[in-house]
Parts: sequence; C-alpha cells; structure tokens
Amino acid sequence: MAKPTNVVPDPTDLGTLRPDFEPIAERASEKGTVRESSPKWKPLTVEELLKYYWNTDLEKHCGLHHAITSHMSRERFEAIACWFRITPFTSTSIVFEKLEPLNAHLQSVSRQLWIPGRDLAVDECMERFQSRSHDTLKIPSKPILVGYKMWVIAEKGYFLSWLWHSKGAGKGPHFDHGYRPPKEMGLNPTAAVVPYLVQKMQRLLDPSFEYRHILWLDNLFMSVKLALYLERHKTGCTGTARTNSGIWSELVQKKKDNKRNDTIPWRTEFEAPTMDGKVNMMAWKDNALVFMMSTTHTLAGETIIRT
Repeated sequence: MAKPTNVVPDPTDLGTLRPDFEPIAERASEKGTVRESSPKWKPLTVEELLKYYWNTDLEKHCGLHHAITSHMSRERFEAIACWFRITPFTSTSIVFEKLEPLNAHLQSVSRQLWIPGRDLAVDECMERFQSRSHDTLKIPSKPILVGYKMWVIAEKGYFLSWLWHSKGAGKGPHFDHGYRPPKEMGLNPTAAVVPYLVQKMQRLLDPSFEYRHILWLDNLFMSVKLALYLERHKTGCTGTARTNSGIWSELVQKKKDNKRNDTIPWRTEFEAPTMDGKVNMMAWKDNALVFMMSTTHTLAGETIIRT
C-alpha cells in the first residue's frame, strides 16, 4: 500500500532519488578535515547528509521536510553548514539576492540621512571579502586587493546608492529586475550604471540652473553617447575619456602622433564642441595627452549655463 500523502517521509528515504551522494559527502568531509578548527569535527556521512537535506521551495514556504532537531544536534548542523549547503539555481544573481531586503533598506536609509547636493561622483569600489565565493575579484591596483566589486554613487565619500557586480561572461552589474539599459546608450552595461544610479536621487531641479546634478566620472564610463543621454535627462557630467569614447577624431590623431614623437609641449590645451554644441571635448598635455568631456564646464574653468 502506498504511503498517505500527508505523512512526512524519513529523510534517509530521499537517498533513492539521488544515488550519488557518496562523492558529495566525501568532498565535504575533505574540506572539513583540512580546515575545521574544532577538534570535535568528524567526517560527514551519507546518512547525515540526507538528514540535513531541506526543502527550498520558497513559493510554498514548506520549510524543512522534517524536524532536523530530531535527527542531529544544533552544533552538528552548524558544523556541516560550514562545508555543505543545498540551494536552488534560481538566477545568476543568487549570491546578491541573499542580501535582500537588508541591502535595499540600507540604501533607502542612506538617502534619507543625506540630502544629495548638485555634485556627485560615480565610480567602482571594492568591498573586502576573503572567504569562498565565485563572485569575488582580485584587482591588484586597488587598496583592497580581493573582494566584491561595487558600483557606487557618492557625495564627499558618503555612499548614497550602489550596485553589486558579478564577474564572468554574461554577468556584470546587478540591476533591479526588469531594468534594461537605455537603447540610446548602446549595449554597454558599464555605462548604463551611471543613469541607473543617478535616477535614484531625488534632488529637485534648481530654477537658476539647468541640471539636477553634475556627475564627475572617470574614463571607464565617459562617452559622447552617455553625456548626451544625461543632458536630455537634466543631468550634467564631466570626466576623463578614452580614444574610443566618440571624442573628436583630430584629438585622437594628435594623441597618436604625440605618443610617437612627443612633440606637444607640457600643459598645451585643445578644446572643441560637438556639432550640436552640447558636449565640450577637451585635451591637455600632462605626461601624455589626456582627454576630457563635459556638458557643464570648459578648460578655462567656466561653468556652462544654457538658457
């Protein structure tokens, strides 16, 4: 006779559904034996592994298949949890979804405690993390060498909002579900970080000035497409730029020529607007020829006020 559907099965019966638990138990035991600091650690058995299994159906909120306390102690459960865990592959952002809703709450409170001013900066940063994770990055040029990469909008060092980042092909910034980068900006997810973060700010438009905010960016983000998109949405920007940013082709050629011959004197400046006059493209000679774009400033330090 079949068991009634309302009877919770013994956890060890689950072994008939997945006959390859032995290698998993051996792998978890290997890690525990090598790294477990407690002398009470003992190898994980297949029977314990099956008892440890739980239901991860979040929609039904079923909880555990069984009362785990009737099969092992809390101390043993926590010891196994260090080296063996069962989670569903629901999306590529499962790592950072675990931070919700605390992550969203912290960002909301950050914006309540600090009213953003006109000038804001967007940049990447690192959050230190040295444990095991597929999403940690190692960037030797950063003060924090290993950790999680974040995209941040800030004022005077105060973080107003941020995005987590996953490494690997097809990954990148973790936008809110349903968010799509603006088509006008192309398919560059890095540049899309900028309008995504700035739209979270709530500063009212000053009648005496054209823009809600002026963003200060580095050449990781800056391009003519981004500058024009922000300008249409009442946000100015200024920042350094790369040769592939859409900057004036004559400036790009000057940089190539100077790299070969070093003929441009130190502190020499070049400046030219785009055809529509909305983006000011600049270059000045430091150790090399450095590019810059702005919808709000000139090389003379003047603030552009459009009527």
